[in-house]
Amino acid sequence: MVFRIVAVKESLERFRELPNVELYSGIDDDALRQLYRDSHIGLLPLQDSTANNALLEMMACGLPIVVTRVGSVEDYITDDCCSICPDNRPEGIIRLLRELEQAPEERQRLGMAARQRGLEFSWPRTADRMAEVYNNCFQPREPA
Repeated sequence: MVFRIVAVKESLERFRELPNVELYSGIDDDALRQLYRDSHIGLLPLQDSTANNALLEMMACGLPIVVTRVGSVEDYITDDCCSICPDNRPEGIIRLLRELEQAPEERQRLGMAARQRGLEFSWPRTADRMAEVYNNCFQPREPA
């Protein structure tokens, strides 16, 4: 198993000497998308989160994801489209990664479900929802 880590350069130093790790920083959108598409599992061990582009990008690429249950993560995902670790303990994350590594059918199912869930957050759908909100908020008032 090879871990591909994408982060700012300063954060990558702690991983530099690990034998099964590839490090990426400052890559363009196409290269990042290709990394997602070439990967078997996305790992997102978060300490906290509100909005998270990496999560949405992995979902959009149909990548099965292991993510920690923190912050607003559950506003994006469900148990049906991601493997959710209830805490940030390494043992739980490792267990989920090993289970998925051994289950190609489950990876495929999760990836397809993640893709479908990710489509719900696409820009056109989000724009339509925002237009609906604005239209409902700013209805012309009838004269008194």
